[in-house]
Amino acid sequence: MAVEATSKSLRPDGDRSAAFHYIELISWVATAVGIFLTFFQLAAANIDRRTGSALSYAESFSTGDLGDFRRLLTKSYLRNATNFEQLRTARATDEAVEAFVMSSVLSGESAAQTLELRMAVLEIADMFDQIYICIESRSLWTFGPRCDRSVVKTYFCEYAISFYDLYHWYLDDVSARFGSELGTGVKALAEGELCAA
Repeated sequence: MAVEATSKSLRPDGDRSAAFHYIELISWVATAVGIFLTFFQLAAANIDRRTGSALSYAESFSTGDLGDFRRLLTKSYLRNATNFEQLRTARATDEAVEAFVMSSVLSGESAAQTLELRMAVLEIADMFDQIYICIESRSLWTFGPRCDRSVVKTYFCEYAISFYDLYHWYLDDVSARFGSELGTGVKALAEGELCAA
């Protein structure tokens, strides 16, 4: 008789028993926990992906052609750093600083070296444009920017500010001549809220 009563109370027909309600509640809780864990995993994977994207730019900035370009520009700047700082200290006009940068920092001993220095500026500016697009582009599936802003700030902001300060005249000239928007990313980084904060 007790077996009959138990089997009747577990059947979901008509009146739902307390045991059936309990099982249903547990299944809803398990579903909710599963959904929460799924979203948590997606968010964690998204953060990892954004950090990885930003770090891949950092790696390419230090190695390969971009690393070589950066070192080439640094050597050229260091050869002329004293004169450049004297211009800054004397509060020279923008035109005088621009003329100095173009005639000294971005001029090599030969036409080929001058071209290489100027191409280095364009390549690095292009990389900064890509980084800026990466931190500003959003999509429904990424839940935010494709690159982690804090990694970009930590790794690139200081260089972006000094790079733009030194070479913005050349980038503006190239953009005006060819109708391109090359250098807009480095300008946005150097003058924007991310690197200012």
